[in-house]
Amino acid sequence: MADAQPVSASTAKKKYTFRQLNNEEKQKILDNRMAKNTKNATKLWIGYFKDFLQLERLPDIDSVNTDELPSILENFFSGLQICPDQSYKNSSLKCIRAAVN
Repeated sequence: MADAQPVSASTAKKKYTFRQLNNEEKQKILDNRMAKNTKNATKLWIGYFKDFLQLERLPDIDSVNTDELPSILENFFSGLQICPDQSYKNSSLKCIRAAVN
């Protein structure tokens, strides 16, 4: 960090300072760009999506045809239920979609 060179840029009212990051610092930022809970949600819902693909006898997630993917995802999301008589709220579906995306 000591070898980072600060660079300044001014606007009419504010002055911003930037510094050049080394590769290790850049990688650390990239590795931590997703919150722990987001990582856990993604892992959970990708697992459920894989289970859905297997249950429906569809190709593995890495082999799904991109032309068929929207239809598969539509079936996955429309069939999600908390229990047999209760569907997820729209806000929950948005979170699930973000995790699977």
